Amino acid sequence: MRTASTGLILILTFCSTLTLIGQNAFIFQDPLKAECISKIKRGLEEGKIVEIEKLEYVYSQETGKSTLYLVGNDPSGARVLIEPEKIGRLKFSTPNDRESAWELHQLLSGTCVSLVENGVQYGERRELHNNAVTYINSLEDQAYFFKDPYLEDYLYSILNQIHGSFPGNDRPGNIYIKVLKQSQPNAFSLPNGCVLITTGMLSTIQSESELVGILAHEVAHFILDHHMVNYNAAADRAKKAAIIAGIATALAAGTEIYLASTGNNYAPGILTQSVAIASVVFADAILENLGVRFDREQERQADRLSQDMLKILDHDDAGLSIALERLKLYLSLTGNYQALSGSGSHPSIDDRIKELKTKVLSQSNSKSLADPKYLRTISLVTSFNAQIELWHNANFQAASNLAQRNISNEVATEVDYVIQAIVKRRLENSEASNLEVLALLTEAKKLNVNPISIIDRELGITYLRLNQLESAKGAFNEYSVFLQNRLKAIDRLEYPSAFINVNEDLIWTRMMIYKARSF
Repeated sequence: MRTASTGLILILTFCSTLTLIGQNAFIFQDPLKAECISKIKRGLEEGKIVEIEKLEYVYSQETGKSTLYLVGNDPSGARVLIEPEKIGRLKFSTPNDRESAWELHQLLSGTCVSLVENGVQYGERRELHNNAVTYINSLEDQAYFFKDPYLEDYLYSILNQIHGSFPGNDRPGNIYIKVLKQSQPNAFSLPNGCVLITTGMLSTIQSESELVGILAHEVAHFILDHHMVNYNAAADRAKKAAIIAGIATALAAGTEIYLASTGNNYAPGILTQSVAIASVVFADAILENLGVRFDREQERQADRLSQDMLKILDHDDAGLSIALERLKLYLSLTGNYQALSGSGSHPSIDDRIKELKTKVLSQSNSKSLADPKYLRTISLVTSFNAQIELWHNANFQAASNLAQRNISNEVATEVDYVIQAIVKRRLENSEASNLEVLALLTEAKKLNVNPISIIDRELGITYLRLNQLESAKGAFNEYSVFLQNRLKAIDRLEYPSAFINVNEDLIWTRMMIYKARSF
């Protein structure tokens, strides 16, 4: 992967929906139809229909200068020249295909003007690209990416509906996607075309339309060249270089700190080296120097493009706003008020939802807007996040909701049943509830899809609750055998903390076997 990533800077594509000619013009694949909503100049009065063919510098013999114009024709075939700053006086026809949508939004956002006026800026783009690759490689080295080839294939099928692989306009880069192991919902694009989406985001949204809305928004940031705009606006290049150089060290340190703080890094199914890393992976200094700090207008531009793409791809055009509503609920539950209210130049989630002007997610339609097929596709992600919510965040309701999704959609594995059992046992303590817990754990044990050792431990605890002492001792004995075999397999010189943790659990299990005699 790293060889492919570092080679991306060498890729130049001419297979674009817009063609850049000598950095002096853009030619649109299909003319963009527009109506003058107010007078632009003589001959271009209100109501006049025009077709814009290109953006280019036009030389005037009278002035001896070249001026940038939108160039097109009116219905009679007469040539039309419109200054780019007067684009607000044009109302463009709604695009009805993917290529037209990308062309129109690049024009409306100022991307076309910027590229014609500034050129491609290969030197600056190379620096941004290399910074992004450093960031990605650091994440890869620390095992921060979630691996699921089936899910990855699905995400690429969605991504390629939204846009082709390359940005066009002679710009280097390649649009691709990676999933971060992080229960906090987030998604962002990097200046080399990599879209990063967290496991938390994938399980916060609940339908393919929401996924398309999120991914189209992130691809829009890349295609509309927002990273480059932000990079050009930044001042202290030396400071930026120093921060990027420290990315690998920061990410490695984050992993070491986390591993040192956990006492359960042998627990089956939990990828402990990959959780609780948000403060490092999403550090403001790192993201700012990758050009990922987008302002209000950039977010609005990406939102508008996303909404158009949802319609073109025949998805629910409320996909993005529903995703934002679900994200808002998550942030409310976790107390992330800064993200809810917006900060500085960044819009609040409420503002973005209102501007999208689509249906609102409510308690009554929340389930009806969920897509069972999508939820089955991301089942492994859902299990992963449920584990984090239970064992690391102690967010019992969130863990239970996620595990129950997989159970309801008939894609649950052992860990989903175990999570549901533990949550029920911690929140209730009646004979009826404990029997339900026992049924969940029994179902987990007989599945034999991905056996996990702690089933016997949890069975032992549950049998004690039910005063079934012999069954409790039997379950604890099975768990003790596992722990003893685990100790034999551990090289205590190489994994001292793992040895200590397993040994402590073995001592606890022996005490529970003894304790069961007197309950």
